[in-house]
Amino acid sequence: MFLIDNIESKAIVLAVPIENPQQSQIQKKSIPTNRPIEIVWNHRWEYDKQPQVFFDAMRLLKNAEFDFRLHILGQSFRSQPKCFAVAKLEFNDEIVSWGYQDRKDYDRILATSDIVISSALHDFQGLSMLEAVAAGCI
Repeated sequence: MFLIDNIESKAIVLAVPIENPQQSQIQKKSIPTNRPIEIVWNHRWEYDKQPQVFFDAMRLLKNAEFDFRLHILGQSFRSQPKCFAVAKLEFNDEIVSWGYQDRKDYDRILATSDIVISSALHDFQGLSMLEAVAAGCI
């Protein structure tokens, strides 16, 4: 046990650093009742992020006539899941933001959105989720 105690006494845990220039402290939000809920999906447009699972869930909301708006953010590449092209048409009335945003717009979108969703199979650091939560998203 000496080895473990020795290592533990010298070790520290460092939080993943994220930029949040707009707020010095996290602002907790409540779900609005007087406007559509703004939902963010802010991940790389790749298969491991399971965008189809997210769009399937949004389809359930839409079929239930739930009033919401979508911000589908993130970096896309030459090859991307086909569900993005389908979703862009299917959720045309709900989509407010689509694709990669510059930092200023990205921060603004997170600060004004209500809910962030991850459908990823795994996240190593989950920076996009940390950024959204720091901006006040649930």
